[in-house]
Amino acid sequence: YEFHARSADGRVADASATSPAPAEVVLTVISREGDGTAEKDLLDVVEKALNSENVRPVADRLTVRSAEIIPYRVEATIFLYPGPEAEPVMAAAKASLQKYIASQTRLGREISRSA
Repeated sequence: YEFHARSADGRVADASATSPAPAEVVLTVISREGDGTAEKDLLDVVEKALNSENVRPVADRLTVRSAEIIPYRVEATIFLYPGPEAEPVMAAAKASLQKYIASQTRLGREISRSA
């Protein structure tokens, strides 16, 4: 299910399938767009792909839902020496932070807190 969900649409950042009971499958999706909440149209695309005869066994009951997004805030202190290179250093630091955040956009991942 997870492979087919990720393959269903490029907006799917990650997918996780669980089975709380026999023949019951809950697939959770996180989106690459916005805060990660999967919109209804994306969930519909994923559900349609997974309900294909070639994917879902006949007896499985499938529920597709969006991940619960837990907001967090990043606080950082960057020490710079005075001079003209401060602006490019800040831009690089912000770009690096965005790259890290994007790499951590997965289901079940913990955002590390360090001092």
